[in-house]
Amino acid sequence: MKNIKKWSTMLLSCAVMSVAMASMTACDMKELFSDHFASNSNSDVVNVDDVQDVLTHGVEYKLSADGKSYVVNSVGTCTDAEIYILPMYNNLPVAQIDSMAFYRCKTLKKMVIPDSVTKIGWECFYECVNLEEVVLSNNLTYLDGYTFQGCTSLKEIIIPDSVTSMAGSVFYECSSLASVTIGNNLSSIGSYAFYRCTSLTKVVIPASVKTIIESAFLYCSALTEVTISDGVEIIGGSAFAYCENLTGVIIPDSVKSIGDNAFVSCNSLSSVKIGSGMTRIDASAFGYCGVLSSIVYNGTAEQWNAITKGVDWNIGTSATEVICTDVRVSIQN
Repeated sequence: MKNIKKWSTMLLSCAVMSVAMASMTACDMKELFSDHFASNSNSDVVNVDDVQDVLTHGVEYKLSADGKSYVVNSVGTCTDAEIYILPMYNNLPVAQIDSMAFYRCKTLKKMVIPDSVTKIGWECFYECVNLEEVVLSNNLTYLDGYTFQGCTSLKEIIIPDSVTSMAGSVFYECSSLASVTIGNNLSSIGSYAFYRCTSLTKVVIPASVKTIIESAFLYCSALTEVTISDGVEIIGGSAFAYCENLTGVIIPDSVKSIGDNAFVSCNSLSSVKIGSGMTRIDASAFGYCGVLSSIVYNGTAEQWNAITKGVDWNIGTSATEVICTDVRVSIQN
């Protein structure tokens, strides 16, 4: 694909090409420039009103407070099923999408966010119930709260390595979300981040994540496989509660504490391996995991007995002992 600046210059300087452009449909223009939107944030795009009109279809932009960039303010009059945010507007980068910009936009099915965007505001795509596909900016650093809450048609999300922080409830009740890729620089997974993502079957939590905050994967009923990388330190309360198809979990040596009800009522959970770095297991952490029969601890019996354990941490399980590296320790449930 030719550089967009060359295209813009040709369109402005050649009357024949200008007429041709005017006759192009929205889909034609989107196809022409779509690769640029998805991957190129550094292009010095010329301010060509005709091109912007065709591509934005009524999406509203506003100048940022410091006057150095533009913010996507709202969906405006746009009714397109596919929206491609401009990387440049009036010769300034588009750096942010404002809070609630596409709130309950029910016509939206696909959103492509260019690499110029570094922040997406809270409730930005709240209950966009027909949104199926999102391409996030590779320079995005922060996902605010409730960003995609209730996007019940969203099937896949790739969180780029650039994202370092995620607020709570970002993908709350995204019931069709079946595939999630978490970038390697995210420091924590927010509370209720994937609450009731009932199509999610597996997730890999990278070593960069230090804290899985409370209820992050609560009621992810289809979840069968969770990989917790060595580097995670805290598993919050109810983090994986009621994940009724989760069959096993390996908790690495880096994890220091498991919050109350973290794995409560994981009805298919039959085996747990707990790392040697554990210092605290809170109340009902593995409560009512009825088929849990195997608990293996990567440390000695002395180390196991030194761990602070909350009331009924293993109530309602089948396990009668913990297998330590030296001996087996009897437990009550």
